[in-house]
This record gives sequence, C-alpha cells and structure tokens, in this order.
Amino acid sequence: MEQYVRRDDLRLRSVYPSFKTRIFEVSENKFLIYIQNPIKNRVALCKEFDYSIRFVTSPVNLTFDLPKNFVREIPTIEDSQIGDNFSGIGWTVNQFYNLLYSKFSFLKSIKIDSVENRVVKVHFPNNMSGLYNSQLTSFLDSMSGDVIKFKAVFDQVEDGSFSVGSDTNPVLIILPTRWNSANVEYERHDEAFWFDNIKGIYNGSVSKETILGQRCKKNSCYIKYSSFSNVNIRNGILMFDHIYVELPCETSVKDFCLKQQVTEDELISLVNQSRITFITNQPSNRIDYGFLDSIYKMKPEAVLSRRCLNALIIADLVEMNKNCLIADECLPVLSPDLFAGLGVDVSKKLYNLATWPRRALRKSFELLTLNSSSCISALGVNNCFSIPDNVPNRDALEFEFVVNSEYVHIASALNAFYFPFWAKDYETKTQASLMYNMIKLFKCRNADELEQHNIQMKSYSNGKMFVPNLDILEVKDYPTIHEILQFSETYCTSKNFNTLFSYLDSFTPEERNAKILEYNKSLGNLRLKRDEQAKRLDLELSLLCDVAGFALGKALGDLAIFGFIGTFAALAKYGGSKLIEKNDFLRNKMNERENLINPNKPMDKQATRFLSQISPVARLRVSNK
Repeated sequence: MEQYVRRDDLRLRSVYPSFKTRIFEVSENKFLIYIQNPIKNRVALCKEFDYSIRFVTSPVNLTFDLPKNFVREIPTIEDSQIGDNFSGIGWTVNQFYNLLYSKFSFLKSIKIDSVENRVVKVHFPNNMSGLYNSQLTSFLDSMSGDVIKFKAVFDQVEDGSFSVGSDTNPVLIILPTRWNSANVEYERHDEAFWFDNIKGIYNGSVSKETILGQRCKKNSCYIKYSSFSNVNIRNGILMFDHIYVELPCETSVKDFCLKQQVTEDELISLVNQSRITFITNQPSNRIDYGFLDSIYKMKPEAVLSRRCLNALIIADLVEMNKNCLIADECLPVLSPDLFAGLGVDVSKKLYNLATWPRRALRKSFELLTLNSSSCISALGVNNCFSIPDNVPNRDALEFEFVVNSEYVHIASALNAFYFPFWAKDYETKTQASLMYNMIKLFKCRNADELEQHNIQMKSYSNGKMFVPNLDILEVKDYPTIHEILQFSETYCTSKNFNTLFSYLDSFTPEERNAKILEYNKSLGNLRLKRDEQAKRLDLELSLLCDVAGFALGKALGDLAIFGFIGTFAALAKYGGSKLIEKNDFLRNKMNERENLINPNKPMDKQATRFLSQISPVARLRVSNK
C-alpha cells in the first residue's frame, strides 16, 4: 500500500509545491503525511486532501505534528524519481492493457484476471524467451504492494478483453502501436524510446539535446498546418535555420506540396540537409503516414511522433525547474497564505502562478504516460492565466488559451518559435504570445535574463507580440527551394531576420507598417537606380566588345571572330542586368551608394541593405494580423 501513499503525497505536493512532507507508517496499512509548513486553515486542507487529492482506498491522513510513535518512515518521491516506476497509479483494466502492450511491444496476447484474494493474475504466452519472462515478472513485482499483488502466469492464452470502445478518443489517448492500423516504424521507435528512457528524462540524464541533437541550438520555427491556414513553408526556410512542420490532417503530401508550391523531392532535399523535421501530434491514420515512414527510414531523426513529443515536453519541464529562479530552497517561502491579505481568490491565483513549473512537472507523469500532448492543458501554462468573470466572451477566450497551450508547449520543448495558425476573422496570436512569454519568464536563470525578459514584456503595453510575424515576409513563388536555400546561406538570413524583427518589434503595429512601407519605397528607388546603372554598364560592355572585336579582326584578319565578338556584345546587352543581380561585388558596391531611409540610423541602413540583398526572392509586406 505504501506505493499508493507515496503517489498521494506527490499529488499533494503537485497541488501545493511549497509543502515539505514526510510519510510515516503508524500501524499496519495505516499512514500519516506530516506537513512541516505552518498552515492556518488545517481543517479546509484536510478536507481538500480527503475529497480531491488522495484515492478513496488509500489509508492515509494528514498531520501537522511530528508522530512520536510509528513503525517506519517511508521516503517521499523526489522530482528526479517521478518516472522510476509505474507503481501507485490507479489503472482501469483497459489502461493496464494499454500500458503492458505499449511497454512490452513483443507481447502477442495478454489476459488480466479480476482481483482474487488480493492478487491480480496476468496471463502471458508460455512460448516466450526466458528474458521476456524475466522482464514481465520483474515489472509486475514492481507494481505490487502489501495489499494488492500482481502475478505473472505463463500459459497458453488468447487475447484478453482489451477493447477500444466508443469512449476512447484516439486523439487524446495514445494506443499501443500494435493496435494502430498503420503500425508505422517511427511510432514503434518513439514508443520504445519513451518506456526505455522515461526514468532518465525525469532524473535529467536524458535531455532535450539528447533527443534533438544540434537542432536544440539552431534558430528554429514550428509551423502547424494540421488545423487551419498558415504561412508558406518558404517563409520558414528563408527566415530560420531549421523548421518543424506539422502536416495537415486528412491531406496527402502531394496536395500539401501543391498548395505550398513545392515538390516532394524538395522536401526530401530539405530533410537531407537537416533543414526540416516533421512532427505529428495526431494518430498516424489521420495523416500521410506513408510519406513520414519513408522519411523516417531515410533519416530517423527527421520524424517526431506523439510519444517523442511527450518526452520532449517533460524534458523541457525538468530543465525549466532545474534552472528556474524559484529554486527548491525558495519554495517553502511561498506559503499558500503568503498573499492572504489580497483575498482568498487572488491569493490562490498568485500562489499557483509562482509555483506553476513544479505543479506541472509533478502532474506530468500520470497525464502523459498514456495520453497525448492534446491533454497538456490540464497542467499547461494556460493555467497561469485567469480571465475575470465580467470580461465579454470569457468562455471563448479561455478556450483559446486551452487550445493553444499544447502548441506553445511543443514549441518550447523544441526550442522553436511558434507561429499560430489563422482562419478568416480568427487568429490566436495574442494568447500564444502571452503563454510563450510566460514560459520564457520561468526559464530565466538569473537576474540579467529576468531583466531582459521584463523589457520584452513591457512591449505589450504597445500591443506588440513576442511571436515573430512570419506573415510580414512575402516570399516569391517562382524561386525554387534550392535557390531560397542559397540566399539563406549566402546572406545568413536566419541571423539577419532575427535582428531585423527585433528592431521592428520596437515599434507599434502602426509604426511597424509605416516602416515597412518606407523600406519598400526605398527598395523601389534602388531598383530604378540599378536599372540605370545596368544600362550604363550595358553600354560600356557593348563599346568594349566592339572595340575588342574590331582590334581582333584587324590583327587576325578573321571575320568570323569579329562576328563572334559582335554576338557576345549582343548577349552582354541582354544580360547586363542579370550580371548585376548575380554578382555580389557589383551589388554590394551599389548598396554602398544607395539613398537610405535614415542614414543617421544604423539599423535602418543595415535593414535596407539586407532587404536589398534578398529582394530577388522576398520582401516585407504590411500585416493586418
């Protein structure tokens, strides 16, 4: 029974992360959780624990005095031990089938008996290897306690009564891969990774960098296409070193490519160059899993499915709690009564806000073991925001926070910017920005990072968003992905766009749009200058070729050569402007002589130069979003 009591204690500390507790067995199957913190309303806390936190069958109560007589003290579950085992969690029969089939993919059949004499027998085939038998026996032993024991029985059986009923939502619940009709390789890999590494994820030995590698350090973006419209994939390629793409549901990759004006071969080329990773938080049968499976077989790290996303989200929470300014030694100061003078409701909200990272981490294991990231709102950063009752459309606003919480957590786990989707008269950039900023706040590791974050947060008073405006970049349709990548590498577009957008973010939306119009006007004037310079260069080339041709013709007496030079002159006249467009030296020389928007502002000068360099493939546009 002690494993259930330890989980009850962890649930208590997930609601009140500042509590320091100790667990005592005071008699056979009777336990006390001793709360060391000073508590004012003890009666209310005991009622909340009995009715809302502990399992009804758990023989445990709270105490605020250190027990003098007890049988033994039981260690609490530390944050680094949350994923050590699955004991103490209440499972339904179907959930237990799901757990066994997911953790032990080699299983062909299972049958779980009802409890008899406090023993649950789990039947397995009798023709498996001794290693498999040992793994199953060891796992069930770890689930057993003093009251209920699980016993492995190896005999010939048929499949048990595991069923996917009408109450099972495959979007919310991750079923064993063997029960998915697609049964794709990338899902099998991520399923095994989760169960093999969940202990290491919680203790920090398996980090986000372990999973993502060098992608962790790249300037990245997460573009979601599964729900509504979003920016063209070319925007992400030009603006970021790496993009995470979530493909649309019920749509083939062929149709997706047609809409994005790219080819499958170009997507594959991006995969080979480590510029794109495909992620999916949907059941495989809702997406073009055949394409993703082929990508996985070509480059396994280029596909991340739901189990892997869950692992990344937990690793992100572990990292956040490790580096958070509100460290373990600060938690006891954050008493639930600390803000009591502001009223009960306000006090609770402030306490929950300050302790959110710990609450989320301690709830994550039970939530994400069998559920997808679609359930993350139960513990997500959306819980840091409370909309007053008198706000119009309050329910609709809360719904937007709940919906976007999953995508913000995925983006944070990927170390990527999240660009929200939109539809006609519908966008969620405000909610996404607020939640992304809140996560960034909790990730601040020192006073300098906190000060920098506060500067960014002050921009909200002017209506500015932290989420980058990918939609203000208009990428032309005709350049190939290869050409866009060439511009990206030649002009370091990821770094320069980051600088440019940081500068533009210092303005209000109206000021930013005016600045973009000024840039575009300046670039228009620059193009006129280039045309004039191209004509002058064209004339100079023609004269030079004519003189050279005449001299060669006289010297060699070969009229054919003279004719060839004349042809070259004609080609030079046709291609003079192309030469300037392709020649970096000539273009940079022209950039040095251009009239800038404000020569006294280095950022305007730098921005105009950069925009002129990429003008063959993209330009900024005024955004109405």
